[in-house]
Amino acid sequence: MIMKKYLKYIVITLIVIALVAGGLFYFFMPKSVNVVTPAKGNVSPYINVSGKIEGSKKITVYSNVSGIIDERFIEEGIRVKKGDRLFSFINEIQETELDQAQTNQEYADKILGSVNTDRAQIKNKLAQVNLEIENCEKTYAFLEAKMLAMKDENYKKDYNLGKRMETADEDEAGALLSQTGMNPDTYKKYIVLQNNLETVSRLWNDAKAKKEILEAQLSANKNSLTEEQQLEQVKKEVNKAENEIQKLNSGSVAPADGIITGCLVDSGAFVEKGTALLEMQSVDAYRVKLMVSKYDISSVEIGQKASIRIGSDKYEGEVVLIKQSAEEDAVGKSRVAIEVSIDTDDELIVGLDADVTIELANAENVTVVSNDLIYTDDNGSYLYIVEDGEVAKRYIETGIKDDSSTEVLDVDENLHIITDPDAADYLGESVAEEL
Repeated sequence: MIMKKYLKYIVITLIVIALVAGGLFYFFMPKSVNVVTPAKGNVSPYINVSGKIEGSKKITVYSNVSGIIDERFIEEGIRVKKGDRLFSFINEIQETELDQAQTNQEYADKILGSVNTDRAQIKNKLAQVNLEIENCEKTYAFLEAKMLAMKDENYKKDYNLGKRMETADEDEAGALLSQTGMNPDTYKKYIVLQNNLETVSRLWNDAKAKKEILEAQLSANKNSLTEEQQLEQVKKEVNKAENEIQKLNSGSVAPADGIITGCLVDSGAFVEKGTALLEMQSVDAYRVKLMVSKYDISSVEIGQKASIRIGSDKYEGEVVLIKQSAEEDAVGKSRVAIEVSIDTDDELIVGLDADVTIELANAENVTVVSNDLIYTDDNGSYLYIVEDGEVAKRYIETGIKDDSSTEVLDVDENLHIITDPDAADYLGESVAEEL
């Protein structure tokens, strides 16, 4: 009986020892991890990004006149055709300006007409005076030539005596006449020529004096050019006022087919020429604006094909713009804006979300690692590997990737990569590998 009792204790002791030994063995036994090596494969990368539908061009419509807006014919979100009226204007101010300009033109016309009449009269008088001067000049030359033909040495003496006879009495004149040897008829002709010559000379001098006066008046009348310039200026003001009224009557019109995205003024507002009235987007074509991260932008190129999904509808397109300056997204992250065209004749709604898949260049027969095995932190991408029997962290340089694989650029094909998701817990510990 005692023997059985001791035997029982011995068995229990052995069991406890076995359990403790087994636990210690399990505790100190290296952790077993599954590992793989990099493989050769193909990568068909793409980028999935969401963005907003936009028209091909953003347009701001400015007022081409100054005036008060009478009526606004559009609202934000409506679709317009090129030439559709957007706003009408009240033209009371411009009508008043046109009336004033037309009155000024009528007055300037009358002033210029009066000045031109005066100038024409002066020119006619000047022409008559020039004719008088010309006639006097010819007559004077004729008389002078005739007197010179009668003039000889004897005549000179007779002439001198004749001058004395002009003041002599009858008896003295008779005596003097007998001294000249000139017969009375010749002397009388000579006296007539002399008197006529003096008369012509006086008329000639009078005509010259009139000419000087008329030329002075004509020179002063040249100021009429100022009136002509004033009339031309007034005509320009009339044309300008008429054009302004025509613009006001036509109102503001849509410069292209598009969708109104913002109304900046309302009826009753006074706007200066050049004031922004509204914003719109032309819809001759559509695009999707996307914000791409710094990790993906290096893979994006102009001309890459893209698939666009808008609700249940699918479209094709391509990358048409990559901006060269970064922008902040809604959460303050720096991203690069790109635009993808949409190949469609459908009338799309701008502002809707669109999901875009951009197809990147394929890489064939490159070293790849499953995406599940690659981790990232602030220092870059890394793997958990077995190195010298221990778990280690290895930073790597990656290339392009797709849904399943990532190209790795600086990894030995014999590298043992841990596939266990809790590999980080064994960092620095010894492990047993299972390929």
